[in-house]
Amino acid sequence: MNTEFPLVWVEIVVMAFTILPSITVEEIKADNPLGLIFKQLDRDCEFNSLSLVCKRFYALTNSLRRRLSVTDPIITGTLPKLLERFSNLVSVNLSNFRGDVTIIFSEIWNRCLLNLQELDISNQTRIPFDESNDSGLVFKNLNVLKCKKLHVLGNSHLKRIASCFPCLEELDISFPRADAHLRFEDLEGNESIVTDDGIEVLSLSLRKLRKINLSGNYYITDRSIAALSNCLNLQNVEVLACCFITANGIHHLMQNSAKVNSVSVFGITLGKLIAGGLISYGRALQTIDLHCSTVSDECLSSLAKACLPLNRFSLVCCNGITSNGLSSLLSAYPSLQYLALEQFGFLTDEIMEVLSLHLRSVVTIKLTGCSRLTISTIFALARNCDVLEELDMEETGLGRKGGSLDWYKISKIKCLNMRRNFKVSDKCLAEIASVCRKLEKLDVSSYSGLSKEGIASVLQICPEIRSLKIDHGLGIESIGEGPELPKLEVLSAARSGLNDSGLAAIGIRCSGLMKLDLEGCNGVTTSGVEEVAKKCKRLREIKLGMCTHVDASVVERIVFSCPSLRRVTFPNSKLTENLKRLFFRHGCIVQESH
Repeated sequence: MNTEFPLVWVEIVVMAFTILPSITVEEIKADNPLGLIFKQLDRDCEFNSLSLVCKRFYALTNSLRRRLSVTDPIITGTLPKLLERFSNLVSVNLSNFRGDVTIIFSEIWNRCLLNLQELDISNQTRIPFDESNDSGLVFKNLNVLKCKKLHVLGNSHLKRIASCFPCLEELDISFPRADAHLRFEDLEGNESIVTDDGIEVLSLSLRKLRKINLSGNYYITDRSIAALSNCLNLQNVEVLACCFITANGIHHLMQNSAKVNSVSVFGITLGKLIAGGLISYGRALQTIDLHCSTVSDECLSSLAKACLPLNRFSLVCCNGITSNGLSSLLSAYPSLQYLALEQFGFLTDEIMEVLSLHLRSVVTIKLTGCSRLTISTIFALARNCDVLEELDMEETGLGRKGGSLDWYKISKIKCLNMRRNFKVSDKCLAEIASVCRKLEKLDVSSYSGLSKEGIASVLQICPEIRSLKIDHGLGIESIGEGPELPKLEVLSAARSGLNDSGLAAIGIRCSGLMKLDLEGCNGVTTSGVEEVAKKCKRLREIKLGMCTHVDASVVERIVFSCPSLRRVTFPNSKLTENLKRLFFRHGCIVQESH
């Protein structure tokens, strides 16, 4: 039996085999009983084991795979076979690809993947399609294109996007790494940066556009926002860090685009937005995100009286607000599901106790950078927020003495981010865990006061944890002893104090571990890495960059001894290209660490 195959799916295989005799390879489709069974799988990676069972399973899993992510240049030579094998792909992600993205895109282009619906080429040096692709081929089914953080993006590229992808519904061209020191008088005719001219071309061509992210495009102005009014289906606009977008531009958009239900803006006075008709024309608004803006209590009261269908509200680094204004707004929107109040120094545990009474429907709360909030806020949210699942308290006052902890109830919180709370102790973490017993994701990175006792305690109290991050925890040498943790799949311990004894504990307790990040862990050695790879039979990815006591020879041994392993990150200088190709033929990509 393949050791990578999850035991939980044995029942599915048994059920599948009961109907196999009546099904041929040619008849296998996603909508037959067998296909419906396999669709219950949560992740594409679980298809890998099933595809090894028999030809029927192989054919079916190939037809069911919808997403492909390409990261390493070594896969370039096999891409044609992959595209042929997975003929029903609808999404290709190249955002983490480290080679020449043009080659990859050419394969997609030449093989006419006209059924492709989503393409992500973010973080690349340049856009992979230009005038050299002069075949006139048009991706008519592509409706999502992500191009954020491109090194080079300009009006010429936007024109090409408009001609190649005329049916786009979502477009992200945020934060290109362009020169932000040009003068406006030098912009005319400059096709190497994004200006109002490029946005106007997009707005005239992309008639189906529903969502666009223009954040970080420094040179666009209200003229771009006015041009987007041509997109009659437009619903979501993000213009963060766009210094020349004003309240007038947003007013024009709201007045002429009746379907807009989400706006994210930067550096704009909310009073001017309201005076300009935000409430009058934005009757469909469900999401308002304000960053680095001026917001008064009177403005929040006006929003409260507007009776908008608001379900998401964010205030990040804003000024002019008091707790009274927040209370009036939140009391008016009891159905709010997402709330972000970030970088507010005036927020205290007492204020959050009052505000939490209005947050009965909130699923996600972000309180990043609110330095006066302590563990008392977590207890208050646990008591009063009945459906809260995700809480972000990064860089707050956790660890400082809070108020009374006399009474609490078990929270439904599944995801808790507590990064960069430097004063949190083992005792404090245990108290938080006692309230958040249903945790599935926990991030306690950058904690200097935690030890293995604290981590062992939280894992004992919260056995449902699937992802644990202890990066930069120099005092954490191990996850401690205790019962098995079959649900723990991701453990990130980069630059922590983890050592070989800690790896031995991981091997004993975490049989279901799939991803392990040991980057910069100077306490681990070659033997420790070998041991954890031997014990964790489902391990798919391990990062060993900057592990000074781990020899390069370990890569070969763990690749060939751990059949489930698919990716190893290691200093590139210590491995030859021939070795990496050998590992790749064995099914594992070995890539360079940063």
